[in-house]
Amino acid sequence: MLSFPCRQNYVEVLLSIFTIILHHKSSRHTRLMAYNVNIMTMWKTVTYFLMFTDICGAGHWIGTDSSLTLTLLFYFPNGVWIGVPLLAMYHLWPSFTQGQNEKQGGKKDK
Repeated sequence: MLSFPCRQNYVEVLLSIFTIILHHKSSRHTRLMAYNVNIMTMWKTVTYFLMFTDICGAGHWIGTDSSLTLTLLFYFPNGVWIGVPLLAMYHLWPSFTQGQNEKQGGKKDK
């Protein structure tokens, strides 16, 4: 039987493929779907990251005493899977708020 994180990965991949299909069909829902997939990816990784730290009392499960190994094999990869979705969400957000700025009489975002 598949574990819950494994099932989450399958759902994430399927939603990413669906987002790519929406993009190729030039759907107006592509950006919203991409934003939601990035939210899911980021928070799944944050949960995974916290689950294996001393914050949750499971730091001993990582199984290394070397700071270099811990940084290269745990902190850096998790940081990428948190940082890249955050960057994508940062770039997608203005496309959602552009209409709100126009309604309020504000300047258009570039």
